[in-house]
Amino acid sequence: MRIIKIISIFITLIILSFLLPYFAYLTVLKFGLNLNYLTIPPLADSSQVIDNSDVLKKEIAMSEQVRSNSWRLIHFGNYELAIPTRHPLVRLIPTIDFKASINNPNIGLKFNDIGQEEYTAIRVLTPTTLNLNLEQGNFFSIPIVQEVIEAKKIDTIWEDLFSKKVSKLELTDFIQFRISAIVYNLYLLHLRDVLLPDNSTQTSYFKQKEMGIVFIDQNDGRYRLENLFFLRNGKIYRLELKTRNHDIFSERIRDIFLTNLNFKMSYSAAADKIYAKHKTFRYDQKVDQEGMIHLFSAWTHADANKAKYLREMIQYLERGKSNMNHLAPLYEYALRKHNSNFSRIQEDPIEKVLTKKIAQEVEEEIQEEIKEVENTQVVPVEGTPDSSQEKMDYLLKKAKIEGINTDETDDILIEE
Repeated sequence: MRIIKIISIFITLIILSFLLPYFAYLTVLKFGLNLNYLTIPPLADSSQVIDNSDVLKKEIAMSEQVRSNSWRLIHFGNYELAIPTRHPLVRLIPTIDFKASINNPNIGLKFNDIGQEEYTAIRVLTPTTLNLNLEQGNFFSIPIVQEVIEAKKIDTIWEDLFSKKVSKLELTDFIQFRISAIVYNLYLLHLRDVLLPDNSTQTSYFKQKEMGIVFIDQNDGRYRLENLFFLRNGKIYRLELKTRNHDIFSERIRDIFLTNLNFKMSYSAAADKIYAKHKTFRYDQKVDQEGMIHLFSAWTHADANKAKYLREMIQYLERGKSNMNHLAPLYEYALRKHNSNFSRIQEDPIEKVLTKKIAQEVEEEIQEEIKEVENTQVVPVEGTPDSSQEKMDYLLKKAKIEGINTDETDDILIEE
């Protein structure tokens, strides 16, 4: 009887020795871990790896769409993008975010509808160097742990970062008592915390393109945000993709964009190649967004004389119709970077842009005030503009940039 008890205790201890690492792993997933040498956040309920087969099924059909007259495959920065340059329902607006760096701004495009509401938007984010976080002093620098990680190829780690489901262990890992599987899963959780954006909820992986996709929760019911990741030569390249929710056409743009997106490293000669193509365009193409996109793309590759492409973008767009939304971000960047807006227009184009923007803001503000004081007697305060025109003039005077005027001595674009 005593022997049976001893055997039972022995078997129980063996079972517990098998189960303890597994329960410890589940505890880390649920509550996280915060130690001096290792920090892993709890696995959010919304966090999951999703299958992208539904998008892949559309790839052939979407590729056919790009061959139509409306779309063009364009080498833009480090990417080959499908862009609807001549689509009648899409207005392409350049974006240049130079808050972090005037010399290396984050550039992108807005795909707007004819009412200038965004269907979709893309933004090229600054590349970063891949850090595998095996430096001295953390848990993953322990030799036995490091051995588990270094046994994996970089390509495998990169794919697993987006595609491996770590919420549970494989049955074979559990049966064979593979502590290495637990260590590797913890490592992936740590990397996701370090490398992926805050509020990441879902991940996916395009094996054919070696591209990771991360869905980001931004508490915006109108739009959803995704980051697209590429790893090349130890560097992580990222694109930000913003899509309008519950909109069939926006989803179509996203599908075409994703299935035709490829990584293509930028090189300086690409600027000359794209510029040469632009020179063959008809005049009506040059003064429209199709010409602008090609010059914008050439600008992303140019190492020298980048101002030439910016000047031509501005001066061709000024010759076209209804291009003020395209011009506004180009004017702003040109002024900050080159101290000139490169404009051919005699009147101040900045004032024109501000006037339009302020007029919209004034109209929105007035409509809000009408709702609030519809049945209330309002006494105007002295010194405050009380008409929409006066208010617009007042705001324009405040908003206009002091001391910046059109540089009339700049070279003027001459159509050859």
